[in-house]
Amino acid sequence: STPTVSFTQSISSSSSSMKNKKEVMILVVDGNLSCNDISSILSSLSSSSYQTREFGLVLFDKVISLYQLSLSGIASARIFAPGKTTTKSGKMMEQGYIGSWTVLLDCIQAYFGKSFHVDASSSKGKHYNAEEKKQ
Repeated sequence: STPTVSFTQSISSSSSSMKNKKEVMILVVDGNLSCNDISSILSSLSSSSYQTREFGLVLFDKVISLYQLSLSGIASARIFAPGKTTTKSGKMMEQGYIGSWTVLLDCIQAYFGKSFHVDASSSKGKHYNAEEKKQ
């Protein structure tokens, strides 16, 4: 059987608290992608209209990592492994899985061990180049 992780939260779209909320984009990324593929994804999301949104990040390979993007300066994730049972915790919602563009980039860079930065001189507009992080 295939391991599955499901997390849902019901909300009312007519709620008055929803009027001032930013649009949230959940990025689900295969951890086995090449850095060129990641660069392409980041390039497509580099427009200012995307950068003003809030993000969620799920990275998967042998495990599923649900990143806490509300924490700046640290790449922290809740890990779900196949065959392990996970109990539902009320504290899970308090852990802040939604965050900014900048923190999203920090977590992706930490996961892939590469630094992705803008090459403004690219003839195709914004482009993210991958560089190996210096140890």
